[in-house]
Amino acid sequence: MKTSYLGGATAGKTRRRRHLAAPLILILFSLAYFAFSPDAVPVRKLGKVWYFVRETDFIPRLSLFRIRTIQIEGNEYLLKEDVLETARIPRDRNLLRIDPKLIENRLLSHPRIRYANVRRVPPGTIRIAVRERRPVALIQCGKLNEVDADGVVLSSAVSGVVADLPIVSGIQVGKMRPGQRVQSDQLRFAIHLISELMTPEVGLSKTISEVRFSSSGAVYLYMTGGCAKAVLSKDDVERGKLVGLRLVMSDLRKKGIDAESIDLRFSNQFVVTKRGEASPHFDNTVPD
Repeated sequence: MKTSYLGGATAGKTRRRRHLAAPLILILFSLAYFAFSPDAVPVRKLGKVWYFVRETDFIPRLSLFRIRTIQIEGNEYLLKEDVLETARIPRDRNLLRIDPKLIENRLLSHPRIRYANVRRVPPGTIRIAVRERRPVALIQCGKLNEVDADGVVLSSAVSGVVADLPIVSGIQVGKMRPGQRVQSDQLRFAIHLISELMTPEVGLSKTISEVRFSSSGAVYLYMTGGCAKAVLSKDDVERGKLVGLRLVMSDLRKKGIDAESIDLRFSNQFVVTKRGEASPHFDNTVPD
């Protein structure tokens, strides 16, 4: 997504020429003087010119370098107004007075922004490129919050709206603020599991609703649409087993079998429990 922000009025061509004539002549004269002066070292000449351009007062008065356009690209969940508010770039500021690194640090302080790059494009444009953190799951940490693949708690993209993402439950997480990272082996396991389910090879990303950890050590994978829940070991996420889970679920649907659970914790076999019956292999412990 690429958006532009326009600010300030544009002077007439005649007035602008008159306003710029004297300063531009002064700049050209200064460049010629330092360039052709026989008693100065070239690097020192350029240094003098740069100091003159940066530190004298007439440059900020040039309307030529006044910021007129702020371009924003890369935002997906965030609105352009959110990016502008975080960047805090003053209107009508001179382009040469803008510190790109300072603005980048401001943008990176936003919980949802992973990467930011700010460029000055003369004569009057600032180009902001951002890459957002992508939410992958929901956890309860004071309230239901989104987390990204690194376990960083994210602020809501839209106030009061909860994203349609798998919930990770059964882990102990205290109250946390957006921008903080959750340090939890269980959450890392759940995020890895979710990422495997989202691969094209497994193809179960649209059916998962919750990953729940039980006190018995089992991990319960709840599906949408009344599908059977899967039971996994917390130390084992094999893509081959997850592919097998998809095939078993498809086969059960075709045969019209109403399964309550599919246990993946055994070698070379899936234990299917029909609804209303118990299996000797299945851990019937109710998840916490």
